[in-house]
Amino acid sequence: MRILVVGTALAALAAYSGIALAAKPSDETLSYCTSVSEMAGSVMKNRQNEVSMAKMMKATAGDPSVDALGAEVIKDAYSTSAFRTEENQKRAVSEFENKWFSICLKAKDK
Repeated sequence: MRILVVGTALAALAAYSGIALAAKPSDETLSYCTSVSEMAGSVMKNRQNEVSMAKMMKATAGDPSVDALGAEVIKDAYSTSAFRTEENQKRAVSEFENKWFSICLKAKDK
């Protein structure tokens, strides 16, 4: 029942305000962006475990476009601090994964 009420409210809001709701991303886009997000999470886990940036940059996937994206993710991860507590480290990883998932969706949406 709540879903119906929320759905009706969103539809009314969109119609009233002229807001166009974005289409759900394709399965292909979701799969790709999930992979990007997982890579970002892995990079941030290594960042939180104080693996050196130089060591991370040496890792390659063998695909130039993937390696270029990986380098950007690594640079972004290492522009943030490593946390001491496990709770803060987990939060940093989760937020970084979500950030890169969102970036990917926006890039694919263009």
